[in-house]
Amino acid sequence: EMFDLCDMYNIRVVVCMNLISDVFTPKQYISQSGWVNKNESTVDLVADANSESRQNMYKYLEKFINKYKDRDTVLMWEIQNEANLKADIGCQITDVSYSLLQLSEFYRDCAAKIREFDNTHIISGGDAILRPAQWHLLEGVMRGDSVCDWNVDTAEQRLKALWVLNKSLDVMSTHTYGIGMTSLSNESIYIDESGELSQYGFSLLMNESHLLSKPLYNGESAGTMDTSLDNYVDINVDYLDSIIENGVQLTHWWTFRSDRAGFNDPTSWRCDSGDVYNAIVAANKRIKETYIVNEVWEGNTNNFWNDPYFDVIKTEDIVDGMSFIQDTSLKMKVKNVIITASALVLTAISLLIMSTTIKIKKKRTA
Repeated sequence: EMFDLCDMYNIRVVVCMNLISDVFTPKQYISQSGWVNKNESTVDLVADANSESRQNMYKYLEKFINKYKDRDTVLMWEIQNEANLKADIGCQITDVSYSLLQLSEFYRDCAAKIREFDNTHIISGGDAILRPAQWHLLEGVMRGDSVCDWNVDTAEQRLKALWVLNKSLDVMSTHTYGIGMTSLSNESIYIDESGELSQYGFSLLMNESHLLSKPLYNGESAGTMDTSLDNYVDINVDYLDSIIENGVQLTHWWTFRSDRAGFNDPTSWRCDSGDVYNAIVAANKRIKETYIVNEVWEGNTNNFWNDPYFDVIKTEDIVDGMSFIQDTSLKMKVKNVIITASALVLTAISLLIMSTTIKIKKKRTA
């Protein structure tokens, strides 16, 4: 019904399928508790391609994609909402949900499965803006640290994390709220070339997308949702200007309104009327006039942005993270060998102690 309404009003939809879901994990019924996870969790779904959860998810994908892939309203498939924010996070490293590397492989597998049924539409990971410590968090897990490493990433480390996340996807996804505004965002920070903590905006994001050769999809955005601010409208107008000036290819402005009784639907979430809404309409017109917009979405094709910015990509400029993956894999193999060797040594020592103890006991008995 939703797609029918969207077709009627010529609306295109980014279909977020939320594939990292507990709905796919095998369940068992326990009296007075109801249906609970049996022997797998969403961590198994992400990390284990052979898990029952993953197979359930693949069956769902086959049915869902084949059912809706020919609908005019579908613009792109989105794997999950902001999955990167859970990567390498836990109260301790032993309680991490999944690593950035595991998430990258999950994206790769999901994208490959989607393309089996539909090789036309764009695929997005649906990631939020990177955590300021996204790379440090991963390295901390790889080292086996007992606590999360929240040191802020450099520009190079950000780029590595972005490559790992997006290498199998068609667009570089980000969700931005107040980025580049010191007083409004503490998430858009990094260590610059001089070693100083700096705030970044859309200029850096566009440069990163250029280096990755991935169009930038700004899936959620707002300058501020604090309607109580005296300069609420001005902040958002300036934010829209920044999006246009930097040539961000596609931005969705955050708005939400629900008709469900009692649902959390604060006024600050709504942006479907008023001065900011009118500014968004005007900005949409300006970006079409300023940049080439070829409207190829009418053909439901993944060649959706005919942007000269991506016609001049030099192969040598594109970030290749394969060496990092191979290096990381080697480190893991070495680490596993050391762990195994240590375990064998400890086992041998234990056996030697036990053997010596038995001999001593036999002598005493004799």
